[in-house]
Amino acid sequence: MDHSLKTFIPMSVRRSILTEIVIKSNKRQRDTRSHDERISDLRNSFEHLKARAQATGQIYDCSVSKVAKHANVNDVYLYSDKLKDPNQNKKYHEFRESVEGFIDQFKANTDLILEETALGKAITERNEFEVERDDAHLLVAKITEKNLQLENEIEYFKNKHRTTEDNAIAIAHARVTSKVNNSNVISFNEPKIICPDDLLVDRNGRYDYSNPTRIDNAWTVAKSQLALAIKGTHIPIRVYMLIGIQNSGKTSWRDNRKSFYSDRQPIVIDATNLTKSSRAEWFLELADIREETMTDKKDIKVCAVYFDVPLMMLQHRNSLRPPEKRIDSEKLADKFSKLQAPTTAERFDEIIIVRQK
Repeated sequence: MDHSLKTFIPMSVRRSILTEIVIKSNKRQRDTRSHDERISDLRNSFEHLKARAQATGQIYDCSVSKVAKHANVNDVYLYSDKLKDPNQNKKYHEFRESVEGFIDQFKANTDLILEETALGKAITERNEFEVERDDAHLLVAKITEKNLQLENEIEYFKNKHRTTEDNAIAIAHARVTSKVNNSNVISFNEPKIICPDDLLVDRNGRYDYSNPTRIDNAWTVAKSQLALAIKGTHIPIRVYMLIGIQNSGKTSWRDNRKSFYSDRQPIVIDATNLTKSSRAEWFLELADIREETMTDKKDIKVCAVYFDVPLMMLQHRNSLRPPEKRIDSEKLADKFSKLQAPTTAERFDEIIIVRQK
């Protein structure tokens, strides 16, 4: 053995070093946050850990103690009346009760919550997906923030005085009914159609969905068309968002001028818009447009037009189409299974249901 590498350290020196290490490790940086700030951090940590627990099915990842530790807040505040201010004690206690209530509800609905999902498997089986999960949380937070902005703007438009809108409608109708040859005359019966699929037609008149880049470009152009259509007018607007499978009658509905209300300029988003997430992209686009035109204060209502058509009828209509325009039966059934009916929770002002049996 090579004894030249050994170094003798006296016992007194080792004790001194260990004591210094212990003292340093026990020193904590003073928490300068106010109690309201700590409670806010607790809530943020709770949302983060709650999302994790729901994804993995591990409810104890969201316990009161783990939430407090994640927020770097002493959990003694959550269980005692340590503070002199009773209102602050109450806030801590109410927060603890909300966490415990979530845990109780989670346990009561275990069968529903513990359904295996791709995200749940990824987190439970592979911790290296931490970065992807955090990015997903960041995206959800961004969408939530955009939705809140949209909600506030919609509330503003609902509460503002109706005189401006009434005057604009009266002027527009007067122009429509007049016989003066004026290029600025606006007809509320002539919709502006926004249809990404129209940008995917090849030279033979068939829809080409084989190129993902071309599809992305078509949607980018469609969103630009929506922005230009809204920014190009100063009168009240109603955006009709069509929701339905191919062959459900969307084109026939949009081409019938009697389909539209006569009080606003119609703009039609003609796409399948099957899921809430796909429709959320249009709401985000509308939020961006409103933000860009705040000085102009665009008056916009969003109306969902839901085509409720049985799968059997869709398949029958599909069989009657020319071979080059037919959709694979399995793909049609798969899209039908993904169709989600619209709700007012998605921020729709109005919902029209077109039923066909």
